[in-house]
Amino acid sequence: MAALTPEYCQKRVPQLLSAINNANAQIPQIRADMAALGFGTAAQLKLVTKMFVFVRVAGDLSPIVLGVTADFVKCTDSALAKLDVGQLKGVVRALHAHAELVIAGIPETASDQTDEQKKLLAAFTPWLAALNDIITQFPTASADTLMTMLKDAKKKVNTGSPVVLTLLVQVFGKELLEAIANGAIEDPLDRKTLIKKLAEKVLISALGKATAGKVVPYLDSALVGWELLVELAGNSAIKDVQEYVNLLLMMLIMVMKKCGWGWPQNPGKDPDGNQYDGFFVKGEKYKGAMVVASAFIRCGKLVDGKPVFSPRCPVTFTTGKATVEATLTDEIRVKGKWTVVAAIDMKSVQSSPCITGANFCYAYLELSFTLADGTKTSINLISGAQTFP
Repeated sequence: MAALTPEYCQKRVPQLLSAINNANAQIPQIRADMAALGFGTAAQLKLVTKMFVFVRVAGDLSPIVLGVTADFVKCTDSALAKLDVGQLKGVVRALHAHAELVIAGIPETASDQTDEQKKLLAAFTPWLAALNDIITQFPTASADTLMTMLKDAKKKVNTGSPVVLTLLVQVFGKELLEAIANGAIEDPLDRKTLIKKLAEKVLISALGKATAGKVVPYLDSALVGWELLVELAGNSAIKDVQEYVNLLLMMLIMVMKKCGWGWPQNPGKDPDGNQYDGFFVKGEKYKGAMVVASAFIRCGKLVDGKPVFSPRCPVTFTTGKATVEATLTDEIRVKGKWTVVAAIDMKSVQSSPCITGANFCYAYLELSFTLADGTKTSINLISGAQTFP
């Protein structure tokens, strides 16, 4: 991994932290929900990869090409003449990725499919086949050839059933065109964010609203981390979700280390600018809450080239205690934040059995809140990272 700039660190570390925290907090339950709906691990991964590919491919199209695509799916075929051969190939790839995403959301077993899903599959299967045929012509096809093949493919599929164009318009439709007109998606990241939002509508159509309600949160948790793994590790061929989480953790540790994060904690600054080891809390819902902080480290090593993590090990604070407790009252609230000192004891880290034989470790605080109304909630905050020879 190349040297990382401060700008890169400010952007990527929070994204990785968010992806990890989401994975730890949400993915196990969401995976269980999906499994109960008939989505095994393979189907879950297939959805993530197809969603990732669609967002990446469509998001890489310029606003001009996206606008032409929107015109095309609304049956203004003449708009394609505005594009050169490379841009036309981009349109075909985006339509192909869209079709694969729809089909990935349909159960493979016919008995598990609803009537609507059977109609979708019947419509999208020949459409995907036609797009595959066009892609095979990429090496030698001219712009005119690609336009003719694409128009013919759309005409045939629309004659059989309008459902393909209906789902395409969900993505390449009014909301996208308004964003283009307003200059809101000039930045590639903004484009991909909007495409992901619009693609979720496609999944609602393919999966059904109830099932999509379980699946879309999983994709929201997984997709950011998936994109980061491809960028940082060049790896999208991941075999299971645990491997995905472990790779995210390893990349997080490497990035945090290169970005100069401390071990076992990266010092924070209180509202007055003073450095401290601990955490801060903000938000009105925490007013009057009781928080109990516990500290842990979790370490891993490479086994056959893949990261494997051990169970967590508890460590203590510099007070010698296993927990730090605080009540979040107005008296200790400064500039909208409650700052709580919770310094992890380095000696307890160094003597932890987790360190033995480890290649990399991360430390985190587990914050358990009892809110003023009696509601209980918890948050894990990753605080530091370390690598070992």
